[in-house]
Amino acid sequence: MLLKEAELFFNKTLINTSQIKGFKRKTMQDYPFEAIREALVNALAHRDYTISTAPITFYIYNDLIEIRSPGRLVYPLTIDELEENKSIHRNEAICNIFSKTRYMEHVGTGIKRMKDAMRAHGLKEPEFAETGLFFEVTFRGIVIIIH
Repeated sequence: MLLKEAELFFNKTLINTSQIKGFKRKTMQDYPFEAIREALVNALAHRDYTISTAPITFYIYNDLIEIRSPGRLVYPLTIDELEENKSIHRNEAICNIFSKTRYMEHVGTGIKRMKDAMRAHGLKEPEFAETGLFFEVTFRGIVIIIH
């Protein structure tokens, strides 16, 4: 499935950071995968499929990951209301299918889980924006300078 391929891609692509404490090394990903996964699931579940000329895209930079999905938020939902558990869905059938699988936990809780995962990882909360006909989620990481 598409989500499994995305998981494999992110696991190969994201940089891991190692920290040494005492005699042990702890390796962790630069971004919490659960936050990225949630954003991808949301992009698939809530995209506007009538915009058939634009795919869901994700960009990985040194200091951020951006996921763009065709379609703005469903009216009357606003970015400020995203965490309020309002069940406004563009694609009810897709959301119902995802909610019955291991890909979507509880409808309306994904934004909070993304924010919690990023904070627990020591990073800023994700940023949400509507740009043109797209909804965007930006995950900011730690700037890595390679010499």
